[in-house]
Amino acid sequence: MVYPGSPNVRSTDPLTSHEAADLSDTAASQLEVMRILEHADRPLSDGEIYREHLAAPVLNPWSFSDSRLRTARHELELEGRVVAAGEGRTSKGRRCKTWAVAS
Repeated sequence: MVYPGSPNVRSTDPLTSHEAADLSDTAASQLEVMRILEHADRPLSDGEIYREHLAAPVLNPWSFSDSRLRTARHELELEGRVVAAGEGRTSKGRRCKTWAVAS
């Protein structure tokens, strides 16, 4: 059985992907990304967003994976709430985009 309306899942994905998507809390992960970016003193990369999430577990009872936070950030970008704000470096030294709350 495929669950219609499952967030971020292709209709061709296996049932396990649909079940996992149905259990994910999209709104809470988006709120967490917004909280982190709103309190940052500069634009952050996806990796930095994840590290900030791990550093403040008291502020958020949810524990999100780096993948879920990247997806949440992308969803917020599509909604126009988050924008690319420059370029940074990953922990491996590779170039990456940085993100900020849209003004």
